[in-house]
Formats: sequence, structure tokens, C-alpha cells
Amino acid sequence: MPSKQAHASRAKLFLPFDALKGFQATLRQKERIQVARPCLSEEAMDELNRRLMRVEKRTMVRVVYYHEGSYIEQQGWVSAICKETQTLTVVQTKIPFRDLYVLEGPSLETENIDFNGDFETFSCS
Repeated sequence: MPSKQAHASRAKLFLPFDALKGFQATLRQKERIQVARPCLSEEAMDELNRRLMRVEKRTMVRVVYYHEGSYIEQQGWVSAICKETQTLTVVQTKIPFRDLYVLEGPSLETENIDFNGDFETFSCS
């Protein structure tokens, strides 16, 4: 009867071998389609600003934001919002306001908001 040591060393023979560590990840990165940063209309910027004014900690949101040449969708609880640094933190992901493309949530409807436009968060530069 083979010992446990012999069985473990024999199992190592059948482990997958990656001769070029990280090569597959690099290929996937190169295959990703790069897109230009979105330029939002004035109406869309105003709507995002209104929604940003309504966001509070512990609010469930769905965001779509621009990051390194692609759009990323994330859903989760807002853990922080900082108007000084203009960042929204969803779970542990810090998202600059200027990168936001979509901000949705059940408490972010904007029909009764008096918006005075004090955020200057978006630009098309």
C-alpha cells in the first residue's frame, strides 16, 4: 500500500504547468477593447449631479464608471462620499466623480430636489 507521502508527490505530477506565468492574464488584458472617455451632455451631467447630492452612506447603488479605457459596472453599498476630493466609494472601490457615467439607486430619484448647481464635477477634457 503506497504511503501518503508517495501519493502526494505523485499528485504533483498532474498539476497544471504554466511555463509563462502571467502570460494568459497579459493576453486577456491586450484583448480588452479600449474605449474613449465618455463626454456627457449637459442634461446628463445635471442629472448625475442631482443624484450625487442625494447619495448618502449605506445607500445601495449601481454605478457604471470609466476606468483605464473601459466601462466597469458595480453594485453595492456606498461606504463613503467625499465632496472635497470628489470621490464616491462603493464597497471598497473609490470612484472619482468625473469618471461616473451611470448612478442609480432606489433613493436617488430626483423629482423634488432644489438643485442650485454647486458641483462642478464633470468635464470633457
